[in-house]
Amino acid sequence: MDTKIAFTIDDFCDAYGIGRSYAYQQIKSGNIRTKKAGKRTLILRTDADDWLNALPDGQEIGEARLAEINRSSF
Repeated sequence: MDTKIAFTIDDFCDAYGIGRSYAYQQIKSGNIRTKKAGKRTLILRTDADDWLNALPDGQEIGEARLAEINRSSF
């Protein structure tokens, strides 16, 4: 991974493999902290890593989806 200490939105999306719309959704919901430098929005690497580590494990998502399917099939 890159050694930058802050990312632009585009750099963050490229580094973490997400789309801009999802990034802005996460920012709006307060899941990703940002800083402003003039008109530029920056995400500190530490905040980006905190966001990534707070995401649920894939297995947790699969189990939650399976439980939802099981509830709706009754």
